Formats: sequence, C-alpha cells, structure tokens
Amino acid sequence: MRDIQLAASEMGGRLFRNNVGLFQTIDGRMAQCGMGKGSSDLIGFIPAEVENTVLAVFTAIEVKSQMGIPTTEQNNFLEMVRSNGGIAGVVRSRHEFEFLIENSLQNVSSLDMNTD
Repeated sequence: MRDIQLAASEMGGRLFRNNVGLFQTIDGRMAQCGMGKGSSDLIGFIPAEVENTVLAVFTAIEVKSQMGIPTTEQNNFLEMVRSNGGIAGVVRSRHEFEFLIENSLQNVSSLDMNTD
C-alpha cells in the first residue's frame, strides 16, 4: 500500500490511508472512524491538466491482495466516485495503480471546461 502512496506522490498527488472501523473508548462508548463502510483504503487526489489548468481529481483506491475480492459496498463506493468524475479502482500492485491512473487521466484531460 505504501508503494501506491509513493507512486501517487511522484505524480504530484496525495493518497491518505482511510482506516474504517468501530472501537470502544476508555469510557465504554462506541466510536466510528474512517469515511464509512465501503469507502476505499486510499483517498486523496491526483493532479490532471485540463485546458492549461491543473485540477486535483478526487481519487479512491481499493487495495487488494492477489486473491482479494471487493465487497458490494466497496464496489458501490468506487462506482459513485467514478460516476461523479473521480478516479477509482481496485489495484493489487503499484503497476496496476499506475495503469489505472494513466488511463483515467486520459479521460479527464479530454474534458471540455467551456461553460458556454
């Protein structure tokens, strides 16, 4: 996972670890952490140049082992990010992450920001 975060940094972006869970506080209360059930392991942005303007594109990366399968909630979160213009996907290696970003940035870079 750290390799993927480093790759994002090398691209000028940042991905932050999103630990989702529930724990009990010292005084016995239950507390939730993270962005919520189904949210991705890594959350942040990747810069993209669109019409000579650099934009920070919201990015959600679900990191899985070679045998890991995303849950329905994780797939729903990834689809929500993609359908709203973000970059999202499941990766198993730095190479897969770099491939996902390269392909996603081609789509972002072709956006027309003209609001006429």
